[in-house]
Amino acid sequence: MGWFSFVTGFAMSVGLIYSVQDLEAAIDSELPFLTIIVQATNSRAAGAVLMMLFLTCIFYSMVSVHQATARLIWAFARDGGLPASPAFTKLDPRFNAPLLPLLVSFFGVTILGLLYVASTVAYGSIIECCILLGNVSYAIPCIQLLLRGRRLPDKRWLKLGVLGAVSNVITIIYCILTTVIWMFPSGPDPAPSSMSKIPPPIERA
Repeated sequence: MGWFSFVTGFAMSVGLIYSVQDLEAAIDSELPFLTIIVQATNSRAAGAVLMMLFLTCIFYSMVSVHQATARLIWAFARDGGLPASPAFTKLDPRFNAPLLPLLVSFFGVTILGLLYVASTVAYGSIIECCILLGNVSYAIPCIQLLLRGRRLPDKRWLKLGVLGAVSNVITIIYCILTTVIWMFPSGPDPAPSSMSKIPPPIERA
């Protein structure tokens, strides 16, 4: 289903780009997505309705996201990769599901949401860290393959040959480049208190 997500996400991104009427207003807005919808429809009522539909989709997808997160926590605990792993491996007899990992996922997301309300700089730092670590996680296997040799199973669904090593090198270079660029401040002459890609909250008059 990865290709389906790519196609639909790419189509939506292109539609949003072509719908922008005032780019600066969308960038400066606290809700850029809603601002673009209002610009495209020229109606606040239509923007509110479409935004509610979007939030409804997020609400239903949130259930599957929590389930996937709970399964990952349960899998790590089953392999002994978490503190107090035996507690996380137990399945609730009534729901036949890992209840404790679900609660950890729920409260973790809730705390992150409250952190965004308290400090956008701290929230932005955590999100940036997750993105950087995600990029690094792609580069680590590529480095291992290049250092130890590409001794891969013969019965694999994709065989790239020399292009495999080339793709590993490109992945590592891209990871280094994006990591350095992501560390840059969002504007010139940044203040020490706002060293984050996410700008501080806009002060209301």
